[in-house]
Amino acid sequence: MKRVFAFLYVTLSVLLSSCLQDDADMEKKNLQVGDAMPPFEVELCIPDKQDWRHDASTTSILVRSHELKGKTAIICFFNTKCEDCQHELPQLQKLYEKNRSDNHYAFLAIAREEKKKDIEDFWHQHNLTLPYSAQSDRRIYNLFATVTIPQFYVINEQGYIIIHENIIKMPF
Repeated sequence: MKRVFAFLYVTLSVLLSSCLQDDADMEKKNLQVGDAMPPFEVELCIPDKQDWRHDASTTSILVRSHELKGKTAIICFFNTKCEDCQHELPQLQKLYEKNRSDNHYAFLAIAREEKKKDIEDFWHQHNLTLPYSAQSDRRIYNLFATVTIPQFYVINEQGYIIIHENIIKMPF
């Protein structure tokens, strides 16, 4: 019986140790540089009152991918329980703070299988003001990727991916 528990403990530890570990059963199908941004729609929470999209009458907006054309869109897929995401989200926050008042940029942190309450708690604990979208499933994530988080995409004004990384390596 002790061997079974030891095996389960080791197995779960390995599986949960890194969010960047690829699922061996899945063929990697992440969108890459040069690919067009897929069509999608998300409700985006805007916790930052200094964000150019913030409106005193609401704290969230509906964002459709076609509305991002003409802007440089920075899209991050995350889950706050992922250690790699926990490290990268504050880095993305710094980038957001440098550009939040510039309406030529659109920042979207999109959850992969996470409830709004969990994200709100994490945002509050880490003083994040980055706009986010809670997603209880992988529907939006699967349009871009099938394995690993965090995933960062920079989409140009014409709607094409110009940068794709698992860690922040943004030139601006």
